[in-house]
Amino acid sequence: MPRKNNNIKRLNTKRSVGNKSGLTLILTFVVWLVFFLDMMFVAHNDPIIIIVVSAGIWVFGLILMKPGKFAMSVQQNGFWKTLFGNGTNEGQRRRRR
Repeated sequence: MPRKNNNIKRLNTKRSVGNKSGLTLILTFVVWLVFFLDMMFVAHNDPIIIIVVSAGIWVFGLILMKPGKFAMSVQQNGFWKTLFGNGTNEGQRRRRR
């Protein structure tokens, strides 16, 4: 009698990686805060340089966050659950085809 293999890898399966938007947003804030404090108190940069670098950091963070997917997840799950949770509908059961 053949053994049942529960570890089958299929080529056409959909794998969910998870929503990392909240983590990206938090990491963007941490990086911005470190750069901001360095520019203000260590380097003593001009305000225009601080504004340009801050805008660049936030634009880069928003591009990495993929705001379209984040907005769709917020619509499905709510803002706080998407930001601090894993961005999935844990309470709802999915129907299998």
